[in-house]
Amino acid sequence: MSKPQICLKIETPKRKKKTDLIQSL
Repeated sequence: MSKPQICLKIETPKRKKKTDLIQSL
C-alpha cells in the first residue's frame, strides 16, 4: 500500500508540470 502512494507522490509533480505547460500555452 505504501509503494503505490510513493509512486503517486512522484506522479503528482509531473502532472502539475504538464498542466502548467498547457496553461502557459
